[in-house]
Amino acid sequence: MNAVLPTSARFMLWIDGVGGYLVCERAAVVFGRPSSTVRPFLPSVTSLSSERSEVDIAVMADVSRRHAELARVGEHYRFRPLKKGCFVDGAVVQESTWVGDGALLELGDEPGRGPRWTFRFPQSFGLTARLDPASSHRLQPHADGILLLADTCLIGPENDAHLSAPAWPRTLVLHRRPDGSLVFRADGSYDVDGARTSGTVTIHHAARIRADDFSLQLEPLP
Repeated sequence: MNAVLPTSARFMLWIDGVGGYLVCERAAVVFGRPSSTVRPFLPSVTSLSSERSEVDIAVMADVSRRHAELARVGEHYRFRPLKKGCFVDGAVVQESTWVGDGALLELGDEPGRGPRWTFRFPQSFGLTARLDPASSHRLQPHADGILLLADTCLIGPENDAHLSAPAWPRTLVLHRRPDGSLVFRADGSYDVDGARTSGTVTIHHAARIRADDFSLQLEPLP
């Protein structure tokens, strides 16, 4: 198995049949307009996600370069405007606001027109949360959703899984340790970078993990 790569603040998680997710590992993430700097990170990884961004969540929209922040504080999440034009559930936000499962976060001049995300916070297993897009605005790099990886992420058929895969016969576990390293766990055997293994293994930020019933790949971002 390849050596563990240094921890980055973001990576892409591509899951066959489920989607591609922007995974953010910082406790606080910043929303804003993307920058235009381009820097390939790993030559062996071919994708459209090589554009470097000065913010964690870059959205193609008429927003400020650093527009708002969503931070994990203790066991809760707090939304903080950095510029005018931030809303929670349609109400303007002018100072830090606690948000719970189902809250609608929005950026822009007026509610209903800017980029929006529904905040999902299962809390059944750890402090990991998810942002589901609620508007048609594109992220850079493109992603079907955003995962705020605090510790454990469940991918599988359970209703309280962080990433739902209703047709899968088993649940996969992606876990971020306090030192920033990633581990993967699943019942039965599976391949990591072509090598058969089982149980819990440490993985790197470009790992390919697959079995007969699932396939996923991590891709580091600048």
